[in-house]
Formats: sequence, structure tokens, C-alpha cells
Amino acid sequence: MIANLDAAQLEWRVIAHNSGDKTAIKEIIDGVDFHSDNQSKFKLPSRLIAKVFLFRAIFKGSAYAYSVDNDFKHIGGQKFWQNIIDKFYDKYSGIYDYHNVLMRQVITTGQIVSESGRVYKFEPRLKRGEMTWPENEIVNYPVQGFAADLMQLARISAWNRLKEQRESKKVLFVNTVHDSIKLDMNLNLKEAIEVGKIVRSSFQDIPLNFKKIYGKDLLVPMDADFKVGINDLWLHKINLT
Repeated sequence: MIANLDAAQLEWRVIAHNSGDKTAIKEIIDGVDFHSDNQSKFKLPSRLIAKVFLFRAIFKGSAYAYSVDNDFKHIGGQKFWQNIIDKFYDKYSGIYDYHNVLMRQVITTGQIVSESGRVYKFEPRLKRGEMTWPENEIVNYPVQGFAADLMQLARISAWNRLKEQRESKKVLFVNTVHDSIKLDMNLNLKEAIEVGKIVRSSFQDIPLNFKKIYGKDLLVPMDADFKVGINDLWLHKINLT
């Protein structure tokens, strides 16, 4: 059996924590379907479009980029997408402030230091005859790096909890994807689901382990979606209780 446990909304939860945005944090804690809410508030044609837009907004997608993207340009032009971006920042003003803080830090010091101690250094680049800062990388790296640190907490916890299954060769860790734990299991479906519950608890305990290691509170809960099947082409999502 193959199982995937994908971190639920990993980058969104990370930027909610990093920015301290009260709206994003409350929506996550309350279990709000924010993709549907954003579809309605931003007047987007589908929940899927709202979901993809949100992910790109984390990394400061531009109105121009949306207006020329084949998946978005049929919805509206550059002016339309700038209006959507403005609505996004109005709702999640903490993320707007966070993006600006990152830019100021880099312009002032040339670097960003994450809560976990990662140091990201940046230099201005020549673009179309002007020196500019790599804005997308500046807002991207702290989110992706911190997400990787949280995933390591989940992986180490799961590795320790599955010691017996690993030693008996019942469970092998594959770990081929940055935001998930992938397992190859010599188990039946019922046993695989029980392993899934153990690994899911490793995600749910990320805030506790973050506090133990870094001495700081993680502002959002963490969770994982569980899929299992006979191979990667036949994975089925199962709600774990």
C-alpha cells in the first residue's frame, strides 16, 4: 500500500503565522472555507480560481502576470486583477504589511532571518536597465523555508512513532514531496489507516514540538490530508477520525 499525508494548506498556514494576519489565523482556527469566501468576496468565477489565486498571492503575484496567464486572462485584464489583489490585501492587511516589512528588511540589511534561524541574503539585479530587488524571491523564500522546517518536525515525529513498524519492515519512508510524508507499507487497508492516524498526529503536534525546540508559539494549528491506495495512480482520500 502507498500512503500520502499532505500538509493541509501548508504555505497559507505558514504565511498566516509569519505575518500574524488576524483574519487568516481566525479563518484557519475556525475551519472556515476561505476559498469559497474569497470567491464570493472577490467575485471570482469558481472556488478553484479563488484557491489558485490565493496561493499565488502568497508570493505576490502581479496583476500583469494574471492578465497574461492562460488560466486567468479570460476572466479579466490587468485592471481587473489589480482590483482583486487590492481586495485581497484589504481583507488580509497583515499579509500586506508583512510583504512590505520583508522588502524593507532586504533593502536595509540585504537579508532576512527567519524564526528558525535561516538566513536569506539578497542582492539587487539589473533588469531592463534598472537595478531592482528580486521581489518574488524575497516574499517566497521565508515561507518555503519555514514550511520545510515545520515539515521536518512532522517527519521526525512520525519516524519516531513508527519505530516498531519500521524495524519490522512493515513501513518504509519515501519522502519524495516537500509538503507531504509518503509511505510504502506492507499492510492491509485497516492497518494502513491506523498508521495514517499516527502520522497525522505528527502533523497536529507540530505546534507543540515547535514550542519545545524554538521556545515560540506557532499561531496556527497544523493538519494533514490522508490518501491511500495500491499505487500512486490509485490513491483515495480517507477522512481520519
